[in-house]
Amino acid sequence: MRIDAVGLATDPVVQTVDRRWLLAYAASVGSSAPALTDTRRPGGVVAHPLFAVAVEWRAVLAAQRLVPPQDDLLPGVHATHDLVLHRPIREGDTLATVATIEDVSEQRYGVLQVLRLDTVDDAAQPVATTRMGLAFRPASPQPPHQRTGHLRTRKPMEPVPSSGRKREESAGQPPPG
Repeated sequence: MRIDAVGLATDPVVQTVDRRWLLAYAASVGSSAPALTDTRRPGGVVAHPLFAVAVEWRAVLAAQRLVPPQDDLLPGVHATHDLVLHRPIREGDTLATVATIEDVSEQRYGVLQVLRLDTVDDAAQPVATTRMGLAFRPASPQPPHQRTGHLRTRKPMEPVPSSGRKREESAGQPPPG
């Protein structure tokens, strides 16, 4: 994963939310709340709060094609998720989602990529904003500073002094160097 991937974005993924999709999602999460399932309710059914994830999924898949896979990294694993729902999603909404690579950072376990997913309605008003972290582990057990092809613009971490050096410093002797 390269730092220069930050800022790459997908084309908008446009979808229209229909009643069947909303009811199927409510059933899949075991909800029988009238707001989510009563089709005779004034105003119709609204989406379960986490339904935004279903709307965003095609944009997440499109984002995977923004950066070619690397042989030295295993496939990404969903690690974090922060969803802000600006308004309920309703039957008949036409929504557009854009995924943007917002951050790439080296972590103790490998690399963390943060995708920002912005979903708007047909009036360009925000409906949902998500930041989703994908963790990529190395395919080999090398420490991050010895791997190639990752965050080349960042300096490798300095090694921790050996226990012998710590003893010399604690004995009042100047460190070598």
